Amino acid sequence: MPWVGRAGVWAGTAEQPTSKPRKRTAQSQICYLPPALLLAFFALVSFAAHREEEGMTKLFSGYGVVFAAVLLGLTVAAAPGKAKGPQGLLHYETSHSFQTLVEKLDQAVTDNGMFVVTRASASKGAAGRGITIRGDMVVGVYRNDFAVRMLEASVPAGIEAPIRFHIYETADGKANLAYWTPSSVFEPYDGGETLELMAQELDSIFALIAQQAIAP
Repeated sequence: MPWVGRAGVWAGTAEQPTSKPRKRTAQSQICYLPPALLLAFFALVSFAAHREEEGMTKLFSGYGVVFAAVLLGLTVAAAPGKAKGPQGLLHYETSHSFQTLVEKLDQAVTDNGMFVVTRASASKGAAGRGITIRGDMVVGVYRNDFAVRMLEASVPAGIEAPIRFHIYETADGKANLAYWTPSSVFEPYDGGETLELMAQELDSIFALIAQQAIAP
């Protein structure tokens, strides 16, 4: 797959990395408890309280409640979870064709004062080999003043520039847009407040680019 080289050099010195372990991991799943089971549990406890005069308290408040607690635990463990995507990775579905979304992203980058500095297309590379696949392109976006500020804060973070947008075609012929937020990209690096503030500034710019690109 042909890759276009970066326009510019982001880092020119070799240093031992000082980055923290990456945290781009999937968030834990959130399980739910069926409302009917909750009602059954509370009904059982309530029934036990009202049967005290008949000598049933021990049965329902003891063995019965223990049984209900075990049942609750098993239900929570087996309940299907709602899996979240990796923290910081944003996906947008659009009604645009692949080529239209590529063009709209290019325009949005320019309109928001940034530059396309890399472009790599797996589908274009495959076409050059006589193979047809769905449209797929990674677009690197950055600007030199951000590169300078980034390197002043953390040279190892230079490997992350430019920050990339991923455009990919779906089975229905539409195209989606995805990117890691700059804050999540630079979070592992020890760049102090300087890097953190720069990443937050880029968060706003990249959000504007994405919203303009996916707009009807």
